[in-house]
Amino acid sequence: MNYVERIMAEIESRSFQLRQLRQKNAVFACQEVEKEIELLKKELMRYKAYESSKINHIYIEPAAKNN
Repeated sequence: MNYVERIMAEIESRSFQLRQLRQKNAVFACQEVEKEIELLKKELMRYKAYESSKINHIYIEPAAKNN
């Protein structure tokens, strides 16, 4: 399981936990889990941006001078 899959699984797990907490009317716990989900989503977006920047920035060595 790669990093993105782990984050997605964690978001899914926290979302399930949030649904259970809402059924129990645990307002404070819901707020905490919502914050965790938002942080995970931000981390996922940050990582995807990082991965795409690695693909888009390719270093090309300058050609050797022929004397």
